[in-house]
Amino acid sequence: MKLRKIYPKYIILLLAAILVSSQIDADTTELAIIEYGAVYELKMSKVPLRIEILREVTATDGQKKIAVFKASSAFFEIDQKSTFTLNRGEIVSSEYFYKKRTLGKTDRQSFTLAQDINLSEPTSARGKFGENIFDKLSVQYQLQLDLIQESEEEEIKVGRSFSYRVQDKGSLKPYKFVVASIDKIDTKLGALRALRIIRERRKENRSTILWLAPKYKYTLVKMIQREKGKNWQLDIKGWSKKR
Repeated sequence: MKLRKIYPKYIILLLAAILVSSQIDADTTELAIIEYGAVYELKMSKVPLRIEILREVTATDGQKKIAVFKASSAFFEIDQKSTFTLNRGEIVSSEYFYKKRTLGKTDRQSFTLAQDINLSEPTSARGKFGENIFDKLSVQYQLQLDLIQESEEEEIKVGRSFSYRVQDKGSLKPYKFVVASIDKIDTKLGALRALRIIRERRKENRSTILWLAPKYKYTLVKMIQREKGKNWQLDIKGWSKKR
């Protein structure tokens, strides 16, 4: 059998095709967090109101994206923003702002991040710990992107974990999320199959549980947070493609 000689130019073309395909896949994944926005209802213990929350990512004129999580009422206000760029499925955070006012008490936090990352090289935060630094909002979207990317290759199973470094109140903290179960939950969008994900914490008096739905590109559809005797519950009300 005669073997056909493979010329270098064909190898170059093949490699170029693979790179283009990878870039298209990454772009498609990133659009999942940019094209869609969600509205939630927030219920808190000790606050006799149900507050509407907007959670979405918007694109600026340049490469930067801004994630927002905000609500406002007479008794409660929250304004959370994360500025970042996207590099082939990885979020590179640069600025973070947080303000929360509840029952007359105000809590503020803001900082900038100088990331030592070469944006011309492909990188991935999936399954890694320590190469990139996130803030408390951008890490949620990185988890979503990682779930989307991994689900395209194989089924996400109970026990799968994702670890990140997060700038939180002046220090770097390890955030580890573990898929605890696959649940069927009732929401305003109907009955949904969702991954129940727990953030592992050292302190037993604090807990965070997230439910992310594959049908809606692993968007957050429910969250329960318990801290210092207070309960916060976030439930999705609407999810739609932005104009």
